[in-house]
Amino acid sequence: MPYRIWNKKKIIKGLQEITKLINRTPTERHFKESGKYSLLSAAKRYFGSYTNALIAANLKPNLQFWSKEKIILEFKQIVENIGYIPTYRNLIKFKRHDILSAIRRHYNNQYNKVVRDSGFEPNNIRWNKDKVKQKILSLAEAVGHTPTEREIRFHACDLFGGAIRVFGSLNEAIKYAGLKPNQSFVQNNLWKFWEHFVILVAKKTYDSKALVHYKLPNGKIPDVFVNNEKIIEAKLNISSEKILEDVKKYKDYANNIEFWHLYGVPTFSATNVRFIGPGEIEKTLKKIGEKSLLSDLCLLKKGINPKDITKLNNIGVNKNVGCK
Repeated sequence: MPYRIWNKKKIIKGLQEITKLINRTPTERHFKESGKYSLLSAAKRYFGSYTNALIAANLKPNLQFWSKEKIILEFKQIVENIGYIPTYRNLIKFKRHDILSAIRRHYNNQYNKVVRDSGFEPNNIRWNKDKVKQKILSLAEAVGHTPTEREIRFHACDLFGGAIRVFGSLNEAIKYAGLKPNQSFVQNNLWKFWEHFVILVAKKTYDSKALVHYKLPNGKIPDVFVNNEKIIEAKLNISSEKILEDVKKYKDYANNIEFWHLYGVPTFSATNVRFIGPGEIEKTLKKIGEKSLLSDLCLLKKGINPKDITKLNNIGVNKNVGCK
């Protein structure tokens, strides 16, 4: 782009447009890798530094300094949040360009080495329906029954990711394998407790602003309505939920819609929709000092209803132990 056309207003607009496109504040490396040197050069020329230009554009400067240790910690957190080992393509889909850029710098783009250094095996299987079926049947034989989602995550988290990608949901994959889906989550009311948990955390966070089961003008009732600011919906497994229907129901009544989920990976993205997983909820609870709710969250991530005292006693779990 010719030098003479730039001015501060156009630079700010350009930075904001790129941020919206890639869903994060662009780093200097982004401009160099994408070949957009002119905007970066103009930003430094007109504002004195790239950081000053970002501040002028009301954008948060990307001051996160990566190291191999930080990459490993972040990768482990991603695996914990989504419940399986992501492929390189998964991280692109999740728009985690920050960690991918760090992997290119610190690991010379050797993604499988990052996976192994994190204590996992690379998820290199090219999944198809028959491979998913075979792995499910093998696991079913090993555990002596139709494997639950928690058992699949524990024994074969790569299978969970493959099943979601190929079939769209774990239950559909299990049906294809000729097995009856395990309904233990419904039977032990884990989904009900998760909704109760999300509502409780929202009330602790937003206080009197959080209206529970507030009836909207269209007759629909979200789990939590926070003035006109946001709507919060509790979802147990975001991968298998038909959330687009909820977005259509609520989009006219709040600036943002948040889906607080325990498991799974979102299947789409939108500017006014956020997906809040257990990792982000954990940070919120630590910030407001809710140790009891942190303990409940730890158990929920293991597929245990904190109210199920019998099961807790049987497996020797101390309910008062918080998240680490």
